[in-house]
Amino acid sequence: MIKSEILKLFPEPIFKYKIEDHKDINKKLSEYIYNLKNNDDEGLKRSNKGGWHSKNFELKDKKLNTISIRH
Repeated sequence: MIKSEILKLFPEPIFKYKIEDHKDINKKLSEYIYNLKNNDDEGLKRSNKGGWHSKNFELKDKKLNTISIRH
């Protein structure tokens, strides 16, 4: 079960969810993101000093779609 909450702190709502299997999902997302970085070390230049931003990617990426959130 997912517990959700909407925080109206800014003109745009912020959605907050509690996901039961978050540790497994976080691990898979971290692996996906580090794979993006390993394949494109340059990434995009943004305002953070020494940080890394991925280039835009499709949320329909087959590798990303293997990460699912159970309802």
